[in-house]
Amino acid sequence: MEYLSGSKKEFIDFLNSIGKKDRIGIISHTDLDGIACAILINEALKQKKLKAKEICFTSVGEELINDVKEKFEKKKINKVFFSDLSGDFLLTQLERFKKIFDFFILDHHPSNIEGKNIIKTKSEDCTTLVLYDLLKKEFNVEKWKELVLATAISEFPHASKENFEFIKETYPSINSENIWDSVPAKEAEKIGFALIYFKEKEKKVFNLLQKQKINSFGKYYERIEKEVDDYKKDFRKDAEFYPEKNLYLFYKNSKYHLISLAINKLALEFPEKTIVCINDSRNSPEFLSASFRNQSGKENMNLLVRKALIGLENATGGGHPKASGGRFMKKDLEKFKNNLLK
Repeated sequence: MEYLSGSKKEFIDFLNSIGKKDRIGIISHTDLDGIACAILINEALKQKKLKAKEICFTSVGEELINDVKEKFEKKKINKVFFSDLSGDFLLTQLERFKKIFDFFILDHHPSNIEGKNIIKTKSEDCTTLVLYDLLKKEFNVEKWKELVLATAISEFPHASKENFEFIKETYPSINSENIWDSVPAKEAEKIGFALIYFKEKEKKVFNLLQKQKINSFGKYYERIEKEVDDYKKDFRKDAEFYPEKNLYLFYKNSKYHLISLAINKLALEFPEKTIVCINDSRNSPEFLSASFRNQSGKENMNLLVRKALIGLENATGGGHPKASGGRFMKKDLEKFKNNLLK
């Protein structure tokens, strides 16, 4: 695994610098990769007989990070792990964080972030895979390998030959045709559905996974599956198609925040198309969220989302070449569309 910034030694040195008197916090993303990262970090801490005082899950957004920062300051947390949060977004926060926390950042999103206590890898190396690679020789993390495999598949990193071979070590019969019917893919889907059901309560999913109770997620599966099926039907019926851009644009709200899951399935159904899905932001009524996908890789979604957000007030966004996301104010919807279709 290639590190674009940082090293294994830096990470292990940071872990070893933490003592009994330190107060530890973990801030991670709200998706499966973020949840799995927090589990692996927490596992390493437990094996060192240390305990995280606070574990928070957040999506990218300055006010969300500020809320977490305030909570951590009140609890006098001084050592912080950031995992699977967009590097360019964190880059704008580094100077503030340095004054408050001693921190380590692990991420795989394309970004310009680099420096001390920062590990950045290629986009296809999801952060859970990075952590597993960092920890496997120093700590006993084998019991989490199935979770790592599920995360690896959910994040599409099997496009990397090295990562695909890692998956095949455990499941040698997996190939590019049957991968989505495999055991780890089904496990990833169960967890993904539970994360949708418990939106903004991701700690519940984390706690169940900590106890390795993945089978308990089955009761949420049917509810979310029906919502996803309805979303896909509405997309086929109502999505706007722009042939000159080979792009579908679709705006729909649903009972559950399932846009990422639905668009991932649509990307597999329309692999040669660019798909942009928009929905209202649940925790900020004046904002909209947008997800971008192009499974073929012929157009870079990270660049497209940045183009779409140019000149939009309070807009944030970024991600990977095949999958990215953004957030912008409702009043700027037409500007967003104009930027997107230029």
